[in-house]
Amino acid sequence: VGLGNTACIVTEHDLFLSWERISSILAGAMSDPLTGLPNRMAFDRRLNEAWNRSERTGCSIGVILLDLDHFKQINDALGHAAGDTVLQDVAARFEDSLRSYDLVVRHGGDEFIALCLGCEPGDIEIPIRRIMDNLRKSTVLIDCGLAGIEASIGAAVQHYDFVGFQPKDLFDRADECLYRAKSSDGCAVYIDLFDGPSTHLTVETGVQTSQSHLRSAYFGCSQSGATP
Repeated sequence: VGLGNTACIVTEHDLFLSWERISSILAGAMSDPLTGLPNRMAFDRRLNEAWNRSERTGCSIGVILLDLDHFKQINDALGHAAGDTVLQDVAARFEDSLRSYDLVVRHGGDEFIALCLGCEPGDIEIPIRRIMDNLRKSTVLIDCGLAGIEASIGAAVQHYDFVGFQPKDLFDRADECLYRAKSSDGCAVYIDLFDGPSTHLTVETGVQTSQSHLRSAYFGCSQSGATP
């Protein structure tokens, strides 16, 4: 290759090494170094891809937001190293609760996101209950006692009708549900089921559902499954 008065030789091996370095940089930019999960940038990219595909196929998309309750107390009591261990454990349990082709990412801090593809509105409760059950198995030692890890969850599902909506709308609806869950006593779940005005949603015992166009389901996270 001629560069002015300078000449250099580039081999296939050099090009391969350069691509390896580029690939490593790109992978690092799309992942969270603490948990090894993809990050928010990867989520946005995957959500846009899934949304474009669903506009053609009508395939449902679900978004689940999880935020740990009282995580600051763990950091304050045990230090940030213990907090990091909790985040790693939660990340693994969250990922294990979902299907292999669902995407789990760390949004930042103590918040995680899952993108569930082909998830019908009534089905979104299934992975959420698995997530909460798995989190109950995670404990941390505080003040000589074991404390369980609790979390609040907001979720939203978009299906069939994608006209006039954007991917951000789905995320914002899930985020609003998370805000409502956090605004309760914590360890709660709110689900926004965009289900059309003519569809009646049947919900199992323990979940209350409004009859509005945007149906919101709530259930508490106590072992008994009781709803306030």
